[in-house]
Amino acid sequence: MATTAWQATTASGSFLVGTTIQGTIVTYNPNYTPQPWQGTLFVFAVALVEGVVNIFLVNQLPRVQKVMVFPHGLGWIAVIVVLWVLAPHTNARDALLNIQSNGGWENLGLSVMVGQITSVYFLICELCE
Repeated sequence: MATTAWQATTASGSFLVGTTIQGTIVTYNPNYTPQPWQGTLFVFAVALVEGVVNIFLVNQLPRVQKVMVFPHGLGWIAVIVVLWVLAPHTNARDALLNIQSNGGWENLGLSVMVGQITSVYFLICELCE
């Protein structure tokens, strides 16, 4: 089960990057009509790039990781600052004690579990890599 989960997580990373590339093209080129087969080709292209990097540049990966930690950290800080400044603010009592299910789920517990799927997915992906 662990090996299957690891393989699925690895494949989902390529899928996310490939569909993000396709989504970026859709955003910047309104004449482009995305097709599912094109998305699959983007996923294959991302997997090919990943394979080439892992085969031919394996000795450079530690150096690349050390360099990339800085833009990653700066990007994280930029996102947090923008969200902190532009997000709507509320008082602490409403934020911590006023729990609502606005997603259409009847049960609040089920609504919370559905909402946590995305966060748990990203935590699992980080642990597998």
